[in-house]
Amino acid sequence: MNLKQINRLEETLKAELDSDLEAIRRVKKLLKEREGKLPITRYKRVECASVKQSVTTGKPLNYNGNGTVESKVLSAISKTDGKFGLGDLKKKLSELYPNVEFNRNTLSGIVFRNKNKAFRVITEGQGRRNAVYEKM
Repeated sequence: MNLKQINRLEETLKAELDSDLEAIRRVKKLLKEREGKLPITRYKRVECASVKQSVTTGKPLNYNGNGTVESKVLSAISKTDGKFGLGDLKKKLSELYPNVEFNRNTLSGIVFRNKNKAFRVITEGQGRRNAVYEKM
């Protein structure tokens, strides 16, 4: 680097620093203006067995008061016979817990965490080919 490049770099960094400091000043000003006004309301999560979605987020509820999602998945695995895949596991869960909607990505994460603990992998999945598991 030559002196000209270093000077240009210094000017760029000063400009970035100035813009960051200006943003901080604006936030501080807004916070001072907000003092004494109504507090920010926090929404409570509402759960209902007949409704499959959270009122505040609109996302499926994975909990209905009878345990964690992971415990439900592990109990469903213990009730399966022979080999199973992720689709079979989702069907079994919908039979056991009809009021709860299970997200496939959540199931995949739980299965990944519990490999070789409650079940073993028979065939690894790859692309469109699903993995096959067997209860230990």
